[in-house]
Amino acid sequence: MGDTLIVATWSAEPLRAVPRGGGSARWTVSAGSKPGQLNSPECVIHDDGTVYVADMGTHRVEAYDAATGKHLRTVKAVAGPA
Repeated sequence: MGDTLIVATWSAEPLRAVPRGGGSARWTVSAGSKPGQLNSPECVIHDDGTVYVADMGTHRVEAYDAATGKHLRTVKAVAGPA
């Protein structure tokens, strides 16, 4: 991938992929509660060209293409606190 993933929970762009050498973000994910948006990201994992983000605000795991940031799918929607 060659990018640094930046997670900023209380940001309009809670996930950004920035080139390793610095500069402008290659791609970003917007804040919100719709599929593909993030509300309170807690964990980011990169595996085989896919970036997975566990979002505590929406109780979902979202998957994005690591090269483009395109939302691929909601992997899992889990129930909130009991």
